[in-house]
Amino acid sequence: MIKWTIPKFVFSALFSALLLLPSSHAGAQKSDREGPLGLTWDASADQVRGLGGELKDLPKNDYGLSFVVTNLPRVLSDQEATIVSFGYDDRLWRIVAVSKPFPDDPSGTNLKLRYQELMATLTEKYGMPTSVHSLGDSIFQQPEYFLAGVKGGHTNWYSNFSTSTLSVQINLSAEDSSTGRWRIIYEDKSLRKDFDVAKKAKEKSAL
Repeated sequence: MIKWTIPKFVFSALFSALLLLPSSHAGAQKSDREGPLGLTWDASADQVRGLGGELKDLPKNDYGLSFVVTNLPRVLSDQEATIVSFGYDDRLWRIVAVSKPFPDDPSGTNLKLRYQELMATLTEKYGMPTSVHSLGDSIFQQPEYFLAGVKGGHTNWYSNFSTSTLSVQINLSAEDSSTGRWRIIYEDKSLRKDFDVAKKAKEKSAL
């Protein structure tokens, strides 16, 4: 499972995404570099700005140089913002899309319907996922406490997709017991490996 945390002050500006997957061997090299939201894997921050994206610094994260970006070429209708991470060498390797809040939905009914819609599209593009849809114990088994369970870490609702080049996860999160969001996380596998190597080297040099 891909782990992701975000500062509370950023939560009111986050999420939604579309994806492209290589569909044939011809032109595969170009397709491998295409990412969601009209972005390109391995792009620099300046190249994203060149697309019209407005980048705001995102401090205190675990993925290297990261920004909240707006004005991207493509977004989903219920997306609030996107987070892009460039690691330590200014190469885009991680993209996170976060939805607008779904308020007054303690049972997560509307949120789960949207999750199913997005998961169907992701499945068409990336194949069958490995899903975890587990309710917590006690009152969290009851529908009206669904988001309360998500908020408290008792309930888990996510699906992981994997291709030869990408890792993708869609999951549900909750701000409180009646407000939730969906989230899609994309990582380029090759660039993820490069980031992990660079991170270890950075930590080693600090010791």
